[in-house]
Amino acid sequence: GYLHQSSEKLSLTLKELIIRYIESVLVKKRGCVNETIILKAFMRQSFVNKPLMQITSEDFAKYRDKRLEVVKPATLLRELCIVQHLYSIANKEWNYDIPNPIKNIQKPSLNNRRERRLSEAEYTFLVKGNYPQQTLRNIIEVALETSLRRNEILNTKPEHIKEQTLFIPHTKTGRPRTIPLTKRAL
Repeated sequence: GYLHQSSEKLSLTLKELIIRYIESVLVKKRGCVNETIILKAFMRQSFVNKPLMQITSEDFAKYRDKRLEVVKPATLLRELCIVQHLYSIANKEWNYDIPNPIKNIQKPSLNNRRERRLSEAEYTFLVKGNYPQQTLRNIIEVALETSLRRNEILNTKPEHIKEQTLFIPHTKTGRPRTIPLTKRAL
């Protein structure tokens, strides 16, 4: 219970916990760049400087409402999931006994899923008009043709291409996969 926690644990701020999480958990995770960026942005909230025990669901509810004025529900949900994971690691692996204030707040509903292609204007802007660097244009075109992630594209080697397929040894899920390539992608 809370009685047995040392006073340094009790005075620890959410910000200090986030820093420990970035340095000890995220560095070992695939795709940690985005999570690190999200957490560093989150650390600009003033309530992260409060001791963990003083952070309430209300803090997160206010954060949620303020964020939803500027980002889509899916973006906010991703941020909340990352912070929630940090709380769960602190409790399970680092021997903290702190309530998770995110559990009790209303999460935004996700009805903003969409599947669409780029418009002609967006395509032109991205591929033709905008980038003098051919390499970057090629990366964008391959992304559009294959829906591959940035670092799947960047880690492609010539030996991964067999006839009209691309072998992707390192994926986000950790399972390799092979995808068919269009002529353009090839």
